[in-house]
Amino acid sequence: MDFSVELPERVQPRAESGLVWLPIGRQGVLALVGGVEIPGDQYIMELPKMTPNGSFMTQIPLYDIATGSWYVQNASGDEIPPQTAAFCTTLGIAHDYSSFNIYVYGGYDGTYITDYNAYDTVWVLSLPSFRWIKTYDPGPESVHGRQNHQCISPYPNQMLTIGGNSMLGSSLTSPNIVDVFDMNELSWTSVYDPLNWSEYEVPKKFRM
Repeated sequence: MDFSVELPERVQPRAESGLVWLPIGRQGVLALVGGVEIPGDQYIMELPKMTPNGSFMTQIPLYDIATGSWYVQNASGDEIPPQTAAFCTTLGIAHDYSSFNIYVYGGYDGTYITDYNAYDTVWVLSLPSFRWIKTYDPGPESVHGRQNHQCISPYPNQMLTIGGNSMLGSSLTSPNIVDVFDMNELSWTSVYDPLNWSEYEVPKKFRM
């Protein structure tokens, strides 16, 4: 059986993006966030094609698994993330399923032209409004950013980020190989305790 799905022209192929399953409809919906046409680490020299494509953060393809249909939704916000690739994602779900919040942490610009350092910011794409919200930003001086890392959510309010590296060809500079972000309080705790967790509550900042 052939389970492949051909992308329509309006959905550009990409690498190092985030694909998030949303519990919507009969079988769920996949949301495609970020990425880059060709990763920066695949280049031997700078080429014109390495110009960042920020539309991958503002045009969000959605795939309805049950119907096999693609849709593209525009995202907006007071601030929009720059082109971001090789990041990680987790999902916060409101108790009544009225909203779904995609947490995006770290990554890099996808080209290594504008910045060789990994991002240390946490953004949230809040659905169904498709609004970007910057939730954590330590500033450009931070040296603890990550790319090529993984995130998991062992409990509803926690995002664990694991591994990665800080810049091309370098090891991780953060003192914590594993770190913990509280998705309710929107802050890093740096401590994982399996007995200390809570249900996910949509932060007030997302409801404004």
